[in-house]
Amino acid sequence: MPEKVPTIHQESLPPDTFLDLQIGSERERHAYTERADVCSHGDCVQVNTTKHQSVDVETATATVDGQAVPISKVAVSASPEFVGDTAHLRELTSHCKRGRIVMSLGGLGLTAAYFLLQVGYGDPHRPAYIAGGFAALGGGLGTIGAGRFALGGQDCGKAEELYAKWSPIYEDPDATTVKRRSAEMLAALVEKFNKEHGAAARAPAEPSEDAPADPPADE
Repeated sequence: MPEKVPTIHQESLPPDTFLDLQIGSERERHAYTERADVCSHGDCVQVNTTKHQSVDVETATATVDGQAVPISKVAVSASPEFVGDTAHLRELTSHCKRGRIVMSLGGLGLTAAYFLLQVGYGDPHRPAYIAGGFAALGGGLGTIGAGRFALGGQDCGKAEELYAKWSPIYEDPDATTVKRRSAEMLAALVEKFNKEHGAAARAPAEPSEDAPADPPADE
């Protein structure tokens, strides 16, 4: 089952905005396992020791006039693909959930089949239990197959792939300072937005036709 799709606000930045990208770093404490063989009289055992080390992690923040902008707002503004994929992901996730429910009902049928067959084979004088067990078995398998391949379960894998594609945003859509993969994606989105929209914000204003002309230079 794919992760739940977070709420993504659809408000976008004005098209004449220019985004500034601030790159920084912070220290994080990471755990790692150190393995070593300890030997005594020819017998060796592996000893695992958990240790910690501090590492520098790159951070990124997008700002407009000094105000930080959430990564999801940058994505909505810069990438129509992100907006379309998010809508599609919600649809796929809904289909997947329906398929999983149908598959669960099929699983109940298999449980009932197991019980009936156990009772039927334990008492040969109750052939109805055996017949009912095989009927429940067939129905359960058929229901699981329908849920998996026809009624939505087939979309679970697609939803998981689409979620993974944008997971640096979905993990914390309201974050302004992001790290690791999210920082890389934010940098790419800022570059894309500025390339397509931000040039207008940096262009010098054209003089108005009604503006007074510059006075002639003294000769």
